[in-house]
Amino acid sequence: MSTESVRLEMPGTLYRRAQHAAQMLKQPLEQLLIKTLDTALPLEDETSVDELRADAIALRALSEDALWLESQHTLTTDQEAQLHALLEAQNAGALSREQETQLSELRREYTRVMLRKARTFAVLAERGYKPLD
Repeated sequence: MSTESVRLEMPGTLYRRAQHAAQMLKQPLEQLLIKTLDTALPLEDETSVDELRADAIALRALSEDALWLESQHTLTTDQEAQLHALLEAQNAGALSREQETQLSELRREYTRVMLRKARTFAVLAERGYKPLD
C-alpha cells in the first residue's frame, strides 16, 4: 500500500482529545488518526449517494409498522460479542492485524446499522411520530 504525507492543522481541543485517546490505547497518535479516518470514511466501493437516496425513498414507502420494526435492527448477538471482545483487546493494546481488520469491518457495520436507524427515525418524525411513541 502506498502512503501519502499530509500536514493537518486542527483545533487544540481536538488535538488534545486525539492525543489522550492515543495514550489510552497505547498507540502513536498518527496510527490512531489513520485508524479513525479509515473507520469513518466510506470505502471507494461503498454506498454511493444514489444508493443512500434510493434507501431513503424505500424507507418512505414503508408502513409505520414496518418502519418501527426497521428501527429495532441491531448487530447480531455474535457481532456485538465480537465487537466487545475486539474493543477490549484494543484497549489492552493487543490486537493483531487480522483483529484490526475485523474490528474495522464491525465498526463499519455498526455505523451502517445506526445510520439506517437514524434515517428510519427521521421518516417516522416526518410522519409526526416521536422515537418513544
